[in-house]
Amino acid sequence: MSDNLAQLAYNHVYEKLTRDKLAAGSRLSNRAVAKELGISLTPVRGAFNRLISEGFLEYQPGVGVFIPTSHRREIEEFYEFREILECASVAKTNGHMRDRVLQQIEDCNEELAGILDWLEKIIEPLENQTQENQTQMEQFHLTDKKFHMALLRASGNRQIMETVEGLWVRTQIVCHRFLEKAYDNLRLAINEHRQILEALRRSKVNIAKDVLSQHIRWECQLALAREAQGYMERTRCSGGEIYGGILR
Repeated sequence: MSDNLAQLAYNHVYEKLTRDKLAAGSRLSNRAVAKELGISLTPVRGAFNRLISEGFLEYQPGVGVFIPTSHRREIEEFYEFREILECASVAKTNGHMRDRVLQQIEDCNEELAGILDWLEKIIEPLENQTQENQTQMEQFHLTDKKFHMALLRASGNRQIMETVEGLWVRTQIVCHRFLEKAYDNLRLAINEHRQILEALRRSKVNIAKDVLSQHIRWECQLALAREAQGYMERTRCSGGEIYGGILR
């Protein structure tokens, strides 16, 4: 039972991390998590320890547990590693992907295009965005991840998939503020996805790798911009314990 509750707490916090609900630099309260889930502190501590060991949380002695912040070079390393692994996965397919897999990849990109079409119709100013808008942006993130994970799955290497998923979560934590205004950036991402897919359909592995490499490097530049914005905001924050969100 205790293991089940620890897994419940782990899944709860992990999901918040992957859905941009916890901002870099935030301090987590095990009491807040326990209260939210209606469980005791012991399984929550176990979940925190596991997340700390996996690098998703950070413990500062005498202070508490925090969502990690990353320096510019560390973010660059995240994306460099992603580029190496994802391009290697595409190369490993030797240009041979099952039609079913290619269809899954195309479906993900079409879903992204549909989300963006919906978002572009919204005329409300960014500061007046509704919960539905935020939910759609959240879904864009998750579907983008599904696109990349489908590419990785085609290689059949589970270790690469798990490693890249961990890197994806780490970059999501650091770059929690998605640039909603930059719809042209989202459109560019979708177009690059299509180029990758078309190259794979024609078994042009080198072209797919080149576009994928360019795509990930471009994502890295956006991530660095978001991190810089987040850093400026954190410098204006006061101390205090919160559970989720950035201190204001």
